[in-house]
Amino acid sequence: MSVQQNALTITVLGREYQFKAPPGQQAALQLLANVLDENVSAMQAQSPLANRDQLLVLSAINTLHELSQIKQQNADDKQRLVTLLQHLKT
Repeated sequence: MSVQQNALTITVLGREYQFKAPPGQQAALQLLANVLDENVSAMQAQSPLANRDQLLVLSAINTLHELSQIKQQNADDKQRLVTLLQHLKT
């Protein structure tokens, strides 16, 4: 069974992008797009000579770095919980 898709239009740095989004997720994706636009706009203010592609790539790298840090923190937290559970069992 295929997932019905709906078109979503977002705007980043004044340029519109369209893509398909799963039903029920358009609002969440629109919020994320707004955060992306704010982040890229802030970077543009700091680096006015950077073009749109450079700003989007920089934003993607920053976001992936943050995600990597969160994943590492989650792994560390999980290990601490496992260790605590082992101590409680003994």
